[in-house]
Amino acid sequence: AHGETGEILGAYRGAMQAGGGNLPIDSSARKGSGTIRITNISLQEADGASCVSARSGQPLTIVLDYVAQPGTLLRDVEVNVMVVNDRHQRLMAFTNRVAEGLFDGLPPQGRFKCSVPELPLVPGEYSLDYSCVIRSELVDKMVLAAKFSVVEGNFFGTHRLPPKSF
Repeated sequence: AHGETGEILGAYRGAMQAGGGNLPIDSSARKGSGTIRITNISLQEADGASCVSARSGQPLTIVLDYVAQPGTLLRDVEVNVMVVNDRHQRLMAFTNRVAEGLFDGLPPQGRFKCSVPELPLVPGEYSLDYSCVIRSELVDKMVLAAKFSVVEGNFFGTHRLPPKSF
């Protein structure tokens, strides 16, 4: 694509909203008992609009849709999301165990949302790993579950990016 960054991103965002902005999940490497399954992963901008790319320094919400097996008591639920680079090095990890505590009394299907106030990543390609644990039992886990891009943003307020190499 050619043109101003804002125009290109606007067109891309419109195309993604038309398609729902969902990130494809590769379920071939799924682990866990299956008591809960993550059925969809998506990204949202600050205004709630779906996107498949994020802007450095801007708010981002990672959304994991889930469904539980019928009759499952959803207490003591822990959700972990990791952002990894192209070498599968973990750059960030988010967990409700630390942020809000374990989830209790969840409905049989719903959404887990992880809000990142200012995305501290440089432009590039990244992947998401996730795991879901109920009462210390691994119920769903995927490595390299979804991929997304980060584009340049004005993280430091200087309109400059760090060098790609030192």
